[in-house]
Amino acid sequence: MAGRFGRERSLARLWHNSSPMLPPRHGSPPWTLQKSGREVACVVRLLPVGIDVRLEFDGQERVGRIFQTEGEVLAWAEEMRQDHLAMGWLPVAVDPHHPKPQ
Repeated sequence: MAGRFGRERSLARLWHNSSPMLPPRHGSPPWTLQKSGREVACVVRLLPVGIDVRLEFDGQERVGRIFQTEGEVLAWAEEMRQDHLAMGWLPVAVDPHHPKPQ
């Protein structure tokens, strides 16, 4: 356990020094959906106390949780994505060469 905690601390310092948002990568939870001109986005940040996952509606945080493991993050983010897809929200195509400004 001590090794994992030390690694997370190192990652937290690295990401806090460069950007508060985790970089996107294959298998990571960040996603964006749209419906009726509105947008909901999943945002993930690494904090000293854990991994912060939020749902932002039109840029405003509405729901947020802090998890200790990547597995918990992936499960919760996917559950939220599936719930919103079931309510008629649609995926937003993102061009990896021209990401939206934060």
